[in-house]
Amino acid sequence: MNISDITGSGVLSLRAQVTGQYGSLAMPMHQPLALTLTICVPNTLRPLVSWGCDVFGQATFPSPTLDRVVSVSGGRNHSVAVDVYGAVAAVGETADGQTSPPSGLPLIKDVVAGGHHSLALSHSGIVFGWGRNTSGQIDIPRAAKNRIAKVAAGFAHSLALTTAGEVIGWGDNVYGQATPPPEAQSGVIDIAAGYGFSLALKSDKTLVAWGSNQFGVTTLPSGLNGTVEQISAGNLHVLARTTSGVVAWGYNNYGQTDIPSAALSAVDISAGDYFSLAVVNTGSVVAWGRSNFSQTVPAPASALSTHHVVAGGAHAFALLRVESDE
Repeated sequence: MNISDITGSGVLSLRAQVTGQYGSLAMPMHQPLALTLTICVPNTLRPLVSWGCDVFGQATFPSPTLDRVVSVSGGRNHSVAVDVYGAVAAVGETADGQTSPPSGLPLIKDVVAGGHHSLALSHSGIVFGWGRNTSGQIDIPRAAKNRIAKVAAGFAHSLALTTAGEVIGWGDNVYGQATPPPEAQSGVIDIAAGYGFSLALKSDKTLVAWGSNQFGVTTLPSGLNGTVEQISAGNLHVLARTTSGVVAWGYNNYGQTDIPSAALSAVDISAGDYFSLAVVNTGSVVAWGRSNFSQTVPAPASALSTHHVVAGGAHAFALLRVESDE
């Protein structure tokens, strides 16, 4: 039986006979050891719905992945997800291998999609990458081989946040986006990456921004620091959920930073290439900005039941609420 064959909720106990040399246990060679393995399968599987551009199949995950997602991320033309069993699924454009996770991945707890590359974070804090590597964006540095708490992927650069609150960057560094400043070397609790810029949210609710300042993406709005609770980086714009509401800045040719009144008190936010998403406390999704693929027309199933939203290039996902969220 494979772990992937388990469905539903409950506890599974297995017994195995293991032989070998266990010096630290002072056990004689070939003495059998009885083990009980307990695997808890949560009952909080989140149904996933999608909308927007699906030209490459980037908005369509096959079943059963569709019904047991715990994390999902949208890139330019591809998407990656991890299910409740720690397995990775990837869909969409395949030209650079961004939808071909390496074989033998350990149990994964989080995934992120960049422009044309993907990153995965294991439960043991190790980062893995695949896809386009023209700028070294999947050449994982030694410092990101352990003690990593979060990852973020920009268009061609990557970020990792250590358990000590330090940001590590690699990949395209033309604008310095992969070189975190001293302010991002301690006290960081979240990270985000855009086209040529990076963001770090600190525990004191201040925000650090570096890299390209095209369209003012790294110029923080007045009065922002000390109030930020959540951040999201789009292609060339930024969303921040603060103690007083949602704030946006950067490129605005499609109105992606013109926050509608319904989204000002959002409980979750996500920035895509040229559009923005928010979840309000009723569970409804509010969307604004470019809508050339109807990415600002949320799927009907997301109404009144959304827990978390994810914006990709021109496609979007909603992880729906489950009973334990109520």
